[in-house]
Amino acid sequence: MDSEERPALDPAAITKGPNQLHDFTLQPIIADILRTRYCTPRSIFIIEGIDIIPVSTSGRWQAVRLLLGDGELCVQAILSPSCHRFVQTGEVFVGCYVCVDEFRVEWVENPENEESEDAHDKKMVFLVLRDISTLGWNQAYRDLASRAEIRQGKRAEVVIPPAKTQEPFKVDDDDDDDYFEGMDLDRLDPIVVQPDKKIVTEPEPLPVLPIQSKELETLSMNEFNTDDEFGDLDELLFPSRRGSPAKSTPRTRTPRHATPSRLSPSKQPHRDQSPSKQPPSRNQSPSKHANTVSLAHRHPVALPRDWTDITKPLKLTTLHAIPHLPYAQNWTCNVLAIIVSLSPVESSYLPPYTQRTARIVDPSTAKQVHLTVFLDAESFSPKVGSAVLLTGVKNHSFDGGSLKKYASDKGGKWWFEDPVEMTWCDVRGIKDWWKLMEDSMKAQAESAG
Repeated sequence: MDSEERPALDPAAITKGPNQLHDFTLQPIIADILRTRYCTPRSIFIIEGIDIIPVSTSGRWQAVRLLLGDGELCVQAILSPSCHRFVQTGEVFVGCYVCVDEFRVEWVENPENEESEDAHDKKMVFLVLRDISTLGWNQAYRDLASRAEIRQGKRAEVVIPPAKTQEPFKVDDDDDDDYFEGMDLDRLDPIVVQPDKKIVTEPEPLPVLPIQSKELETLSMNEFNTDDEFGDLDELLFPSRRGSPAKSTPRTRTPRHATPSRLSPSKQPHRDQSPSKQPPSRNQSPSKHANTVSLAHRHPVALPRDWTDITKPLKLTTLHAIPHLPYAQNWTCNVLAIIVSLSPVESSYLPPYTQRTARIVDPSTAKQVHLTVFLDAESFSPKVGSAVLLTGVKNHSFDGGSLKKYASDKGGKWWFEDPVEMTWCDVRGIKDWWKLMEDSMKAQAESAG
């Protein structure tokens, strides 16, 4: 959007988001950031533009470029790959206010001013954003920006440039810090993304290679699942699990990439390389093969889309592990917890524009974890104090580690209140623990009074 056609910013037209309790205002900080190169945590900007830029001939690898404003100046910014989803789902849009907790300033050569004698003109500045959250939006700015785009004819369908106009750019999947180093942004044709448009991508399935030897298993032992740390705690808190078949065999660490379902070691037997647990050979008896198949059926299922039989256990994640999952945001997990509080249906800035918030607890942590439900918020109505199995929820960095259920995760039934029929789910154990906690808190309150 050209500067002369840029909508005027009305600071009084601020709408706070549902989770934003405190007032906020824009401060002119871009000039200080460029002068000192110091990026103040929790800086607030308004999104004035969003571009998606392909960085490979196939279009699979993309960069998200934002135009950030502070009421006086604008600066372009590159969004880290872990935060791309917020643009694709519409949580970050033109006219919204964002709080950036972690970012840095980068300078690259500007090819348009290579012949300039001024050293400053030869470089182009941009910010790299690694942690971003939405605070609210400016409705007046959104309306003005929409009218300006209509005048410019930008409401046409998004057209992806031909592959021949793009030059391949090699991306190191394992290093997000170097993800955009050396990128020539001006040589790439941007794709303008409207706030009301969603981008749906089909990720290509990654091949899963089985462990071929004990040496490889030994090398991978450092990459074990986070929930391993809480296996002993579960045994102490839920003694009824000790007699189950899954607990009768010794637990060992399992490499994170050993199986596609990322099975928890506390819920699977040790998989060694003995002949009895290898795929059956031609000379192996059918009875041994049947034992191997029945053993595989007892493995917990990691993803709800693969969970078709409620008698089969799901892989559960403790609330203590939420901030320490492989990704800080949008990692799918399943949780068994107690509902401590539940809000009425509230307005939301995400489709379908309604939500419900709850506080949940489990024995792994003293913290009451924040849960936000966008999917059919009206129908999410478990009783306070009940044990609820939540499937397919995603972690978020809000409040030091929280959970969200997005409307885009629509599918079958995803929450189960007091699922006592699922014998693998220790509903009685967690409810007994919560009753002890309530009795203890009540006794403390009476003694203090």
